[in-house]
Amino acid sequence: MRWQRARLYPTSQGGTFHVSLSSDIANEAKIVAEKGNWVTASGVLADATSGRVTFRDAKFVSGVKATFEMIRDALFDLQAQIAIDLGGRFGRGMNRKFTTGTGTAATPDEPKGIVDAINDVTGFTMPTYSVAAADESDTGWGFVRLLDMEHSVDPAIRTGGAPWMGHDLMFKELRKLKDTNGQYIFEPSVQAGAPSRIWGYPWFFNQHMNNDRDTVGTGLDVWKLLFGVFNRGFGIRDVGQ
Repeated sequence: MRWQRARLYPTSQGGTFHVSLSSDIANEAKIVAEKGNWVTASGVLADATSGRVTFRDAKFVSGVKATFEMIRDALFDLQAQIAIDLGGRFGRGMNRKFTTGTGTAATPDEPKGIVDAINDVTGFTMPTYSVAAADESDTGWGFVRLLDMEHSVDPAIRTGGAPWMGHDLMFKELRKLKDTNGQYIFEPSVQAGAPSRIWGYPWFFNQHMNNDRDTVGTGLDVWKLLFGVFNRGFGIRDVGQ
């Protein structure tokens, strides 16, 4: 989640940190007559929909047991391998919390993950990404469901590089979908390092998203697929970077 288009907020110290958010997608400029009073014209002075997010700090830790003899007698660079293992632990631990963390009063040191934060900003409903739970009539991952998700995000926003994000097993199911002409909607990447795409939008794996396509309902354990410009509504704070 951290590396897949979240907005980063570096701070030198810990403690409570507030970030203001706003959405102006519903407002437009108006035409007024020459020498007209634009201040009193209807709709000219319009406030953006706004709110704020409160960031706290959380500390991730991990350790590996290794004796002096293990390091001394290893026939390879054991310390380098330990560093790789620790990096993997931190990456997985942070990604889990940045995806499904609750960040509630009961868990004040836990980040609020993206699937819980989507519509949980005081005074502000994030307009930039959509979620879908499985349709109770079937598995819910048909062609029409994906179209609904894509077009639930304003085109002025999604054309700025909106990606799909979900578990690898969910994308396995999406790769099987075909349009009415029998063509697969999945577009495999033909360039090294470039993401594959669905209808031109890149998709990224997140192994801490739900991978059970048949689960129905709502909640952190049900959302399976995200779509939208995540850095418009989701941020991660870095302390002491």
